[in-house]
Amino acid sequence: NLLPEDQSRPGRVRAFPRTMLIWHIVVNEVLDDGKQLAVTYDPHTGVAMALDTAAINSTLGVANRVYENSKVLFDRSTSSLWVHQQRCAYLGQLANRTLPLAGGVMEMSFGAWRKLHPSGLVLGSTEHSDVRNYRLDVYADYRANQHVVYQSSFNASTDPDGWYHPKEYALVVVFPGEEYDKHLIVPFREVSLMSNVVNLRHYNFPSLLSPSQPMVVVT
Repeated sequence: NLLPEDQSRPGRVRAFPRTMLIWHIVVNEVLDDGKQLAVTYDPHTGVAMALDTAAINSTLGVANRVYENSKVLFDRSTSSLWVHQQRCAYLGQLANRTLPLAGGVMEMSFGAWRKLHPSGLVLGSTEHSDVRNYRLDVYADYRANQHVVYQSSFNASTDPDGWYHPKEYALVVVFPGEEYDKHLIVPFREVSLMSNVVNLRHYNFPSLLSPSQPMVVVT
């Protein structure tokens, strides 16, 4: 929940600190226009998304399961299980349904975000701050080492030349209407070699990409 002093105003950008999402994985939110969504972050894969939960008229929770190294979520209406990274339900009444994305997600430092959105809303909590240190990134060492706790179908044969760290951060470009396995993935390392900017054009829709870190922003 937002801090009491952070009253919502129409059109205000919301920021969700990664150090809080690491602990809770899912933040169920209702925007000023009544739109229902879930902001999610999986510390195992580094995937952050905003999901349109109005499509299933339910909030999301975190199941005590992992599939393909991805957190498993559940919806509170039917208790169907959803693979976070794929946005797809694999078990339950809503099996084979896919949650649509609710909009764009940007990741950047808090300083950069506050400069861009001085009146934006920031997720805060007084409920758990006495038992959880939200300033502590408990997955910092995990992201740095090459050990993958929960194995997936990705293995050395998928990247025989060992070009990328198993947990290499990447920008994922979603082109509307295309299948999941046709999304474009641009590793941060490649972006940094191109002056930190990649200009793309696909079906006459230009895109501008730039890598960033510790703050997830939904616009």
